[in-house]
Amino acid sequence: AAGVEWDETAEVDHACWRVETGKAYELASCAALQDGAELLGEAMVGGRPVSVFRLREPLAVGTHRIRLLELPAPKAGSAYAAGWEHVEVAVGSDDKLEALAAQLRGTSSLKVNWRNWTRASNREVRVTPPGMNFRVAFHARPLDQVLAAERRDGSFVEVPDDYWAPQLDCDRAAEAAARAHYENLLRTAQFVPAGDGSLERLLASGPALARLDGSDVEAVDFDPADLMPASFPGEEFDARLET
Repeated sequence: AAGVEWDETAEVDHACWRVETGKAYELASCAALQDGAELLGEAMVGGRPVSVFRLREPLAVGTHRIRLLELPAPKAGSAYAAGWEHVEVAVGSDDKLEALAAQLRGTSSLKVNWRNWTRASNREVRVTPPGMNFRVAFHARPLDQVLAAERRDGSFVEVPDDYWAPQLDCDRAAEAAARAHYENLLRTAQFVPAGDGSLERLLASGPALARLDGSDVEAVDFDPADLMPASFPGEEFDARLET
């Protein structure tokens, strides 16, 4: 099958991990930091926050070592399944990106997305390799260099302080509903003695969250390892993308 040829100096610099909810975004960000990753920046991109981390240990993907993680929050009104969305190849210069684009225009064996090719900065072309469910994005420069340039030229957009306020209000309402439901169950249970502190102790150990319909949600500790539950295709990735 026809592949994509790139210069040996090109770098597979980052991988993008999708999450389904704002809460999952928060947990994944915390997990990355707890695992020793460095937050390089959190900016508004496409109307929602996107975080970029430098990983403590690069991800091994075939012969490549991916040192950055891109973590976008979900867009309002859009549904995403959690998992790897794309990897990026930074080819090193605009001239090299133009040459790769010319190569892609001459092939019909790959699904190519040109939607972001004409944007003013950090333009890209995306390829979906045959038989794979994630995409490969080609850029001129790696993501950490793009972030640094955006900070210098003033195009880096900070996340507003009140961006998460609506979700926090929803979370507080859900937590209040959970506590009220749990407290009502305890008060009506005959095994809870009145006035001896048992009710307060049970409330303190009760569920932190509940659905708004009042049904209990079991609390689950988040394991940082869950940030990367699915492995990359490894050698198959190289075989399909390189000739």
